[in-house]
Amino acid sequence: MLPTNRRQQIRDYLNEHGAVQISELSEKFTVSEMTIHRDLAQLEAEGHLRKVRGGAVPVTPPLASAEACFMCQSTPRSQTQMTLHLTGGAAQRACCPHCGLSGLHIFGEQITAVFVTDFLRGNTISAQAASYVINPDITICCKPSIIAFQKREDAVRFQRGFNGDVLNFTEAVQYSQQVMHLH
Repeated sequence: MLPTNRRQQIRDYLNEHGAVQISELSEKFTVSEMTIHRDLAQLEAEGHLRKVRGGAVPVTPPLASAEACFMCQSTPRSQTQMTLHLTGGAAQRACCPHCGLSGLHIFGEQITAVFVTDFLRGNTISAQAASYVINPDITICCKPSIIAFQKREDAVRFQRGFNGDVLNFTEAVQYSQQVMHLH
């Protein structure tokens, strides 16, 4: 397979799955991890993706200061934002995981990927892989606060200091749906 064809297939795979891992792509295309690494570097240089440790995620353009959260209309902060990527390349920004998770039902089948910012490190991560502290004793953005962490152990440490519950993505979505039905 020509490198240009492989890179296009990597872009398609990224758009479909929301994130890619070098090892996964290496197996899929039966090429070395170094070849995939070079492909991702080229695609990043062309502005098609952003390399992260062990793989790549879609490019999330920086927020314009006037851009408002699709749920509550507040201005998203970089350390708490959640982005819903939709079919056709559109993206909806939420100021925090509370609004982002609450908005999952709005876009439903249109959603191709969901990314959230790790509160401690500022990394963009897959929302499905994140751990969430729900309803801590401090309010970061919206109420009830939902804060995302890349590592579960970070979420547990945060919980020890500020209380709340540590949930995975599925549990956080269920919690969010319950809260929405109460309002």
